[in-house]
Amino acid sequence: MFAPGRSYRALSAADVDAVAPSPAETLRLLEDAFRALAAGQAAASLKQLLHPPGGHILSVSALLPAQGALGSKWHSYFPENDARGLPRSAGLLILNDPESGLPIAVMDSTWITTARTAGVTALAAHLLSPPSARTVGLVGTGALARALLPLLATALPGLERVRVASRHEGSRQAFCAAFAHAVPFTLTPAGSPEEAVRGADLAISATGGEPGLALDVAALAPEGLALPLEIDRAWTSRSFAEASLLVVDFLPQLQFLRQQGRFPDGVAPVVHELGGLLQGQAAGHPAALPAGRRIFLQLGTGIGDITLARAVHEEALKRGLGTVVPA
Repeated sequence: MFAPGRSYRALSAADVDAVAPSPAETLRLLEDAFRALAAGQAAASLKQLLHPPGGHILSVSALLPAQGALGSKWHSYFPENDARGLPRSAGLLILNDPESGLPIAVMDSTWITTARTAGVTALAAHLLSPPSARTVGLVGTGALARALLPLLATALPGLERVRVASRHEGSRQAFCAAFAHAVPFTLTPAGSPEEAVRGADLAISATGGEPGLALDVAALAPEGLALPLEIDRAWTSRSFAEASLLVVDFLPQLQFLRQQGRFPDGVAPVVHELGGLLQGQAAGHPAALPAGRRIFLQLGTGIGDITLARAVHEEALKRGLGTVVPA
């Protein structure tokens, strides 16, 4: 036992992995968090970004009073670390006692960041994809793509095919082989990103913003859903204006980015926030959404990270994992 202000619990990446929620539980936790945000029962900060040479550092914070969850996450992304034999991404998340504000836990945020990003993507795919969706075009074979597959299988049990593209033929071949018996749909390598998404019901790009990539929403099936995980860095600017619907995880972040000059061609005529749509669906009043091609943008909010961190911390306490550090 420990009290805020006297000690906090430190959880390593291995500790977090050992108590990570299942795909189904991850989706439930995220849905509850976004519904709470839409109902005014939670609060989140804008994402703060700093761009040192060679990468970026970001931070997000969130409060969920009903869960007793308060915290902040710091995360870095330095792609040139590949050549150094170091991870591209790293981060820490601090949980605070909501009453006193004092820290109660600090944990590696690798699993939390990946699971939140993949989980919110799967949650949006379940909500926004056409009922007849069977085919996914997946661009990227990194950690996010690996985390996505079991979450997609949980959220969209009717999927049949995933076409996989990446920079190197060997990586997409290996990716498809690694998951051949782990998910209930067929994975096939695609010759190019454009081939992967052409005619797809869902198109997911998880590339980190690979230079020269310019996917277009018009290539999707007529009711297709695009889910970029690099904001606007892998899709044409006109895609965001020509879509019939744009849904984002956090509207204030979209407003901030537009003030900074992002999305120069504009955005779809109809814009919604994910939590509001989830809230309406849960209340039996789903929103009437326009037909046509849609885009879901995950711009970044700490609400998902903090809710997953709270679940990880609670389970770690039950199992006695981590190191208690005197304050």
